[in-house]
Amino acid sequence: MLVFLAVALLFRRGGGKSESVPAMRPFDGLVTDQSLCAVTVSLTGIESRVSLELFGSVCAGMDVRPCLFVTNDWLEEHRSELSEFSYAELGLLFEREPGGATRKRVMSNLAEENERFLSLTGTFPRFVRLASGEPGDAFSAALQAYGQVCVGCRGGLTDAPSPGAVADCGQLNGTTGYALAKYCAGALADGYTVLALSDLQKYI
Repeated sequence: MLVFLAVALLFRRGGGKSESVPAMRPFDGLVTDQSLCAVTVSLTGIESRVSLELFGSVCAGMDVRPCLFVTNDWLEEHRSELSEFSYAELGLLFEREPGGATRKRVMSNLAEENERFLSLTGTFPRFVRLASGEPGDAFSAALQAYGQVCVGCRGGLTDAPSPGAVADCGQLNGTTGYALAKYCAGALADGYTVLALSDLQKYI
């Protein structure tokens, strides 16, 4: 269904011609003086079972709802375990931009990935992350057409929280859970509220 929506949007906006669309800068937080922040992490598939369980326990214990960015291949491999990640929001991770010579092709590829994510999780991937770099013009146009947000970060767990920032946990390993607990404890002591990414975005 999303593919048909993509085609309809393309024809409405010019039939797939290469219109110039400014590249989307990844959302890395709000410009605000409010003591709010959010936490994200990208899972690559090399994480140990122990590190995943520790991270989940810390999130549940501290009532933190991070956004986990995962590829569709990761979702396929962990399909039977997805209920264990109910403590988090899920976002769609791309190791590289969906390819294509035209904007129409990029939109079609993104639609396919979105539909796959939806079929695996039951939710539409509102948040997207590129493993490296920023989205180009064609990918920006496709994301905007589908109402998706490319997410970056502003600092990590070793940095002090800043107003409205999205912090990233870095590579998940055996120490990440402890680092997250320390970060959240410090944030709370400084009067911060650690929100889910979807809740932080409501303040835009």
